[in-house]
Amino acid sequence: MLPHDPKPLRNLLRETLVFAPEAAAALPPREPSPPADAQHLVVQRAVARALAAPHGANVLALGHRVRGDGGGHSSVYPSSAVHALTQPAWELLRARIGSAAMEQLLCSTALLSPLPNRSFQQLTGPLPAAGARTTAP
Repeated sequence: MLPHDPKPLRNLLRETLVFAPEAAAALPPREPSPPADAQHLVVQRAVARALAAPHGANVLALGHRVRGDGGGHSSVYPSSAVHALTQPAWELLRARIGSAAMEQLLCSTALLSPLPNRSFQQLTGPLPAAGARTTAP
């Protein structure tokens, strides 16, 4: 973190839990992102990858479906995970680490964001097993 980082970015970096499988590849080195790239486009690509994976493989696929006309995917209902991941703090993080690293982070890890009631919202990653319960430290 840098001293001049905005509070939402500092909170994201301090409080978001990241779970990566042991076999997960390291994030790619930072490369310049395409000029027209933005966080919402990276999230759209991650959603498309989640939809192409086996059913239920990533919570990013919830609320989306593949279009029958082969034109990508569409939202069936608003996704709170997609909404959270397109907030300005995530855009700042993408600008720092690059679009390729952000896409890999969204597709290969489970990200959990804290909520005011001391629970967490799962933003990415495999769906939890039915009946699974966890507690935060």
